[in-house]
Amino acid sequence: MLTNATNPTNPTNIFNFVPHDVTQWKISPFLDPNDRAAFNAVLEPTERVYRPFPTDFAIKHSLKTFIRAQRNHMVLLRQIVIDSNIILGDQKLLNKAMRIIKNYVAFIGSIQAKLIYEYKEGAKPSALRDLSQIVDEEFPYESYMTQTLRDQIYASGAEVSRTDFVRNVNP
Repeated sequence: MLTNATNPTNPTNIFNFVPHDVTQWKISPFLDPNDRAAFNAVLEPTERVYRPFPTDFAIKHSLKTFIRAQRNHMVLLRQIVIDSNIILGDQKLLNKAMRIIKNYVAFIGSIQAKLIYEYKEGAKPSALRDLSQIVDEEFPYESYMTQTLRDQIYASGAEVSRTDFVRNVNP
């Protein structure tokens, strides 16, 4: 007997006509958590497959996202340091470089980045080292920083320092 064959909410959805046992035991075991979420989205509410997510799934997913964002910030920051001779001669490029620095400092001190420091070993010392390099006198843009940016750098450093490492989770 087919489930929901008499009154499907969405008659164009083929999964409304598949027996519940097939969706529960023949399809679902082969889906990872992301695919299972997408699969459940097309099923009727009474037919959805419920299985617990793996341990630390949400933390791992967030870490992947935030680490990728941090790497993107770092690539931009390295590029403006490498090209500092060109950038310092052009006011437009200098403004863009200062925006990149501000964005990176804001990211390091953000609540989202706190997750990285709590669950990724070595991330906290790395962030503190990055912040100290930005306020170093040898940093090419040090003389162009406003007091507000310096205060934000110190506030981000304090926020990172306050964050305690919980345990290492590999994304």
